[in-house]
Amino acid sequence: MSDPWINNKAQRLVAGLGDDQPEGPKLDMTVFLFGVAILLFGGLYYAAFKSEAGGDLVIYGSLTAFCVILQREYQPRLRQFGLSRVPLRSRKTLAWVEAGLALTAADLGFIFGLGYLALVLLPPHHTVTAGLQPLSRVVRRPFGLMVAVVIGPVLEELFTRGYLYLVLRQNLGRRRAALISSTVFAVMHIDKPLVAVVFFFTSLIYIYLDNKARSLAPSIAAHASYNLILSVITFHLT
Repeated sequence: MSDPWINNKAQRLVAGLGDDQPEGPKLDMTVFLFGVAILLFGGLYYAAFKSEAGGDLVIYGSLTAFCVILQREYQPRLRQFGLSRVPLRSRKTLAWVEAGLALTAADLGFIFGLGYLALVLLPPHHTVTAGLQPLSRVVRRPFGLMVAVVIGPVLEELFTRGYLYLVLRQNLGRRRAALISSTVFAVMHIDKPLVAVVFFFTSLIYIYLDNKARSLAPSIAAHASYNLILSVITFHLT
């Protein structure tokens, strides 16, 4: 006997990345909100125990569960996320990936620049230190590096700029979908308020790049490169 939630063809997600993609019929949001509840639980756990080794496992496990639920419910195709072979091989996608990498450089320059500005404005006993992580420390944590550079960016982009954005786009239109999904992305990083504000605007640019490329590849590449650089560079204000 089939589950009435699952494989409801009338509720299929038809919106895709791209400026001219159709919005399609309105979707039932019941399963969508159920997935958000799972994520909220995972987010609360992570906020409480993020210093524990299992924190990342819980939050990314919750993201995976949410994506699996939405995939079964709305049945999008890889091409709607621009993750099929043709868009990934196109020169157009590569050009927008390069734009995403340039955005990463601008983001890091802005954040590090604010740090050094704080050093100038704060009292003399404050110091800012920056440098490369010892290679031995990075090598000793290969799984942590893989989570930061591969698993995390792919899951977060598939969630925020993939399912979340496209489901909201089909129901609410492009602008509101971009604003809401970017707000969610910022809230996911609310433990660092300044970074969260920067990430809200960064997310809007990610969505623009993804729509131009018709693929999540630009935001995944930019997100992964951002995490990679922060994994090997230390930056502390004391």
